[in-house]
Amino acid sequence: MFKNKDIVAVIPARLGSSRLPNKLLLKINGITILEHVINRLILSKAFSKIIVASPDNKIKKNIKKYENVFFFKSKKKHFSGTSRSFEAIKKVNFSRLVVVFGDEPLIRPDEIKKFAYKICNDRKSNIWNATINIKNKYEYKDKSIVKCFLDKNNNIYDLKRYLKSDLRSKKIIKKSVGLIGFKFDIIKKISNLRKSNAEKIEQLNYLDDKKVFFKSVKLKHNFFSINNINEYRRAILVFKSSKIQKKISSIYKVRNFI
Repeated sequence: MFKNKDIVAVIPARLGSSRLPNKLLLKINGITILEHVINRLILSKAFSKIIVASPDNKIKKNIKKYENVFFFKSKKKHFSGTSRSFEAIKKVNFSRLVVVFGDEPLIRPDEIKKFAYKICNDRKSNIWNATINIKNKYEYKDKSIVKCFLDKNNNIYDLKRYLKSDLRSKKIIKKSVGLIGFKFDIIKKISNLRKSNAEKIEQLNYLDDKKVFFKSVKLKHNFFSINNINEYRRAILVFKSSKIQKKISSIYKVRNFI
């Protein structure tokens, strides 16, 4: 039986996105993108504690209605969402940390639970990244999508934003999802890694350390994050047309999450 004891979820939430400013507070079906993510974490029943880490009081105000979701006021400047999340859990007891990006309103609660279950039962790895299939050639070219290179054992050994066409057929490549898990004892070790790389992919920094065992956790259902205005408009349409998304979001209201 799966137990959520000592599994903490942190949503790093900043409002300074250059491509879509204040995107986490944009609304879909009457509630913000951030709230959709929070509600899906609650529905998953996978976590002993949910924390939203942000330097912005607007975020604090937005989540005030959630009694069992905690706000942590982080420093304004961080080089990544993971760095902001690490600050939030310095005084928290846990065995596994799951960093959930706030721009993933379409992620399914059952997939979140599956991810948490997998990382709790994996004794060999110490960092995990949820991955899904790449749907088409446009996603290969989309630089906002991080692509994971996997070996035959589903270990992640490289990540890139753009791929040449001749590279695709020779490698196992999946799309990275904003759901990253960490074992407690690895966090201190990777906190001191270099803070940048040419690809501007924070997960690449983990691969510098030979003590890191970086595993892909494959999810079944394809979805997308919101990085720009077109993806925001597309997400609104998905919430209107998808039966499963309608069902999930309707549960929020039934259970008085909002």
